[in-house]
Order: sequence, then C-alpha cells, then structure tokens
Amino acid sequence: MSERFPRLVLDLLITLAVFAVLAIIGAAVWNQVTHPPVFVRTAQGAEMDQLRLSGLFALDGWYAVIAGVLGLIGGLIVLWWRSLEAVWVLIAGVISSLAAAWLMIAVGRQIGPSNPGAVLQHAPVGAKAPVQLSVADHHFLWSVHGHHLISFSAPSVAIMWPLGAVLGMLLVLMFSSGTSGSAPVPSPEATAEPEST
Repeated sequence: MSERFPRLVLDLLITLAVFAVLAIIGAAVWNQVTHPPVFVRTAQGAEMDQLRLSGLFALDGWYAVIAGVLGLIGGLIVLWWRSLEAVWVLIAGVISSLAAAWLMIAVGRQIGPSNPGAVLQHAPVGAKAPVQLSVADHHFLWSVHGHHLISFSAPSVAIMWPLGAVLGMLLVLMFSSGTSGSAPVPSPEATAEPEST
C-alpha cells in the first residue's frame, strides 16, 4: 500500500488538473456563446420583461451542452492515460468532474458580465445591464417517513459534468476490453517445434 499511495495521489492530482483546465475552457466558451438577458433601469428600479426572462433558460442549456462535451473529453483523457486500475480513476474522475462543475460556474461569473444590480445602481433611466453567467438552483429534499434527512440547493445542470465524464470513461473501458482479446491465439500445431530426423 505504501508504494501505491504516491501513485494514487498523483493520479488524483493529474485528474483534478485535467478537469480544472477543461472547466476554465468551458467557462470561456460559455461566456462567448451565450447572450445573457438584460435588465433595464426604470424609475422604480430594474426590470426584465417576460421575453428577456426566457433567455435565462439559454444560460442553463449552453452550460449543460458545454459541460457534457467537456466532461466526456475529460473522462476519455484520464481513463486512457491511467496508471492504476480503472476503479480508482473512475472515482477520481467523478470527484474531479464535480469540482469542474463548480469551477466553470465560478470562472464564468468572473469573466462574464458584472452584477447588474451594481451596474444599474446609479445609472440613468433606460440604461441596460446583462445578467451574470449563472445556472438555476434547484432544491433537493430527501425525506423518510416525513422526516427531512437531507435538504440542499444545487444547480441541476451541473450533473452534466460527472455524467459526461462517466460516459467517456465507460467508452474507454468498452474499447479497451474489445481490443484486448482481439489478437488471435496460435494453435498448438503452429507453435510446436518440428521434430528432428
């Protein structure tokens, strides 16, 4: 175990690094392809009409697409490269993909539009400001016999990162298992040495 531990740590660190790079790339792509809806400054504050409000769903949709594709790429990379058994890399991949889901949102907020509330606070009536890059949070509740055991809020589309990663790793496992036994086994007659006369 003492000899395997450094390799376990190294696999985890490399897997985290791969997904971190992909998450940053994903945030940059997310910022480029989306067109966030805007708030309009009014005498009463800031408003967004129903047509613009529907644009919030596009932020979730683009996040899900980008996360799924990059998660798939990350899963392919880390399991193809692995130096240890696939089970450990699968676990490390899922952990890293969950971290990538959070990192993509965090980086997207930093490189995307600023907080519209701060932008419009002292702006004149009619000024516009786009919303920040974000995804909708959904409330998750797990209860047994009426007793709430787990209750938390999280962006549901973030699951596209681990789903894509697991799919990518499973594809590598399927491809590896399909090619590992493809080499023909020589028959005993072909391998037998000819008898000397």
